[in-house]
Amino acid sequence: MSNPVYTGPQKLVLCIDVGTTQTGCSIIRYDPGMAPTIRVINHYPGDPTSSKIATRMFYDKNGTPRAYGSEVFNEVIVAQAEEDGWELAAFWKLHLHPEGFKPPEYTASETLPDDFELVGSNTKFDISPLPKNVPLSQIYRDWFEWLVKAAQKFYEDTNADGKVLWEKLSGKMEFVVAHPNGYGLAEQTVLRKALEYASLIKANDGVGEKRLRFVTEAECSVYFGLEHSPHDWIKIGSQLAVVDLGGSTVDITVYSVDQVKPKLVLPGGIYVTQAGRKLIQAKLRNSRFLEDLDTIVSEFDIKTKCNFESEEQASIIKFGLARDNDSAVNISRGRLTLTGSEVEEAFSSCLEGIIEALDDQLAGTINILTVGGFSESPYLQNKLRATYAGRGMNFVHADEPAIKAVAEGAALFHINESVVARVARFAYGTEINLPVSRCQDLEGRETYEGIDGVSKVRGVWDEIIGKARKDHFCPTIEVLTPQTHDRARDTVYGSTSDSAMDQSRSFMLNKNGFLLDGFKPICTLRATLKNICKPAHNETTGKDYYVAWYKICIEFGGTSLQAHVEWDEDVSTSSLYYD
Repeated sequence: MSNPVYTGPQKLVLCIDVGTTQTGCSIIRYDPGMAPTIRVINHYPGDPTSSKIATRMFYDKNGTPRAYGSEVFNEVIVAQAEEDGWELAAFWKLHLHPEGFKPPEYTASETLPDDFELVGSNTKFDISPLPKNVPLSQIYRDWFEWLVKAAQKFYEDTNADGKVLWEKLSGKMEFVVAHPNGYGLAEQTVLRKALEYASLIKANDGVGEKRLRFVTEAECSVYFGLEHSPHDWIKIGSQLAVVDLGGSTVDITVYSVDQVKPKLVLPGGIYVTQAGRKLIQAKLRNSRFLEDLDTIVSEFDIKTKCNFESEEQASIIKFGLARDNDSAVNISRGRLTLTGSEVEEAFSSCLEGIIEALDDQLAGTINILTVGGFSESPYLQNKLRATYAGRGMNFVHADEPAIKAVAEGAALFHINESVVARVARFAYGTEINLPVSRCQDLEGRETYEGIDGVSKVRGVWDEIIGKARKDHFCPTIEVLTPQTHDRARDTVYGSTSDSAMDQSRSFMLNKNGFLLDGFKPICTLRATLKNICKPAHNETTGKDYYVAWYKICIEFGGTSLQAHVEWDEDVSTSSLYYD
């Protein structure tokens, strides 16, 4: 995948992938007349050799971050944290996941979109609580601030003109933030507000919004896979399944020429770690080495989980000194031995969930691209290949380490953006009041007489763009107002209801005035109508009033959504944008 020659102004773009357990970043440099260059950040403060950094921070009692990334594993910092009562922020991404995207014992206000399916959600997992008096928005703000500082140090240290360019371009730097398939506008808003809170972009100025792009991790993985794997397995008209084996989830997305079918699967890699923790805890319950549980589980997560290949292979976890022995639990010379069947048990529920999802989602001949840090597990790769051998499914793994797939893929997305036509995941529309003569099924619905003398009914659905549609249009809204200074206030709604789309003038409110199932508010638009109001007169009542016409338009920017109000004023068209 060659990068095109760039013809715009010089700029830098920082691409960020905040994972549940690890975070990765890349920097794109755009120079006029040259192909853009991508640098994956491969050293961070506290970890000078890795292209990923642990998604962790220590907070003190005042809610101030004191250590970041790999620094939280430093023995001196750990001792200080214990002495001063610091709290660890870890796995905070799980707190942002929509409700259906979390383990069942976790609750939140948002729900998973209806066009996503979830499997494996019966797996129990303990989500780490956030530090006291530190909200999720602050954690993301602090993390983004630190990542930008780390990116600055990396860029200035590894480029001859890095310091000069950073000072020149960082004030207008653009951002690409990757997120899971299941995230919607609510989750994107949290991420956007965190960047604003960190003063990295400005709010509501029309410029800061354009400096931020969102992209799904699955799409990043596609770009990464195409860049770092042979292309001869991709055929016109064939299907490509991207299986992102990540830390907290496994995302399965099937791409074809004309459709995308996403599926979210719980659990991901951290669920194997959790299962391993419970197994080891039970094994050591009567041993004095139970106090070393955290150290042993850390080694299990970093080494055992990644290197395990089969049930015939025993795993040795080094955690102590040569004098540390307990034959009753297979500890010898500071080493705990787990049988292959014990380690396999830790993988079992996760593997079952992945296979269940693949069986349900995939049929026929298909290419399956595996990415994500968990995809490096040889046991997982071997089991998937053995399970689907002979079914016509071809597993493909990128040549480069999958650990940096999203960070680099986000950069490739920004450069290429070859997915130029996007389909709407929901139907989008707004509520209007309509003359009763143009409506059906009015039984039990309250009508009223408008100031124009026409009998009308409230709660009618006016579709702006249909579900799974690529094209869109801007319907004209008519507003009748007794005064010219009135402001228009319209809420854009999303709908996953197919039945409501069967007719162009169906209802979105029930007979009691409440939203029907399948509809939810997305955003609210406001505009002053003073300059576009036209005078009118009701002959029956003798009263004067005003009429205004304007349009509500929807457009897609990357994977995010923008809505705006548009009207004609003095023969020209004016627009007021809202995100």
